[in-house]
Amino acid sequence: MKLLNFGAKNFLGYRELELSLEKFEPIILIDGHNHDFTAASSNGAGKSTLAEAIAYTLFGKTIRNVEKRYGIDSIMHTGAKGGASVWLEAELPTGKLRIERYRQHPEFQNKILAWLDGEDVVRGRTAAETDDRLEQLLGFNYDLFCRAVVIHSRLTESFSTVENRYIKSITERLLGLRDFDGLRKFVKTQVDRCESEAGTAESKLTNVTVRLEELARELENLEEKTEEQLAFEKLN
Repeated sequence: MKLLNFGAKNFLGYRELELSLEKFEPIILIDGHNHDFTAASSNGAGKSTLAEAIAYTLFGKTIRNVEKRYGIDSIMHTGAKGGASVWLEAELPTGKLRIERYRQHPEFQNKILAWLDGEDVVRGRTAAETDDRLEQLLGFNYDLFCRAVVIHSRLTESFSTVENRYIKSITERLLGLRDFDGLRKFVKTQVDRCESEAGTAESKLTNVTVRLEELARELENLEEKTEEQLAFEKLN
């Protein structure tokens, strides 16, 4: 997935946010300045909220679990009127994806809207079904996003604290191998079949080679008999 642009309104610390990444290089350094507390430098300037906006748009969850810790409406900017909204556009192998997610919005309430190349192809009958379809379309889920995409000492859990089985699961999802064991068994079955067919073909080849050698000897004997017959006829 290539993130093209994203934005938010009345989301966490932002009244309004819009950031286009299409004209930037693949690696972008975002620095911040805290105008309220100058001693804090870039701390509290809203850099982490950019990642939160992306996470919430994709999965309806914040990385720091704000909605679980303080209530589902805590993602809305303090004192905001008209609800909160987030959106993003991304380029996928299957097309251009746009997602819009709302909270307490006067027109869209708490809806999730998504389009692929302008067509509404991922909306389910429920929000949960839409989220499941989005995950399938993206190829990764919230947990993989937090652990493999967002690298932050305070926002996400380190891989060193994760069990090996879970690392294996994350790696499989990261590589797009949703059923690694099933794929491994399938490949082994195909290899066994190919080896069996190769053995059968080798056996047939051996039989053909033996038969060719027999025919070559028969031909040689026939040529000798023919020469003897011609020599006998000349003498007579």
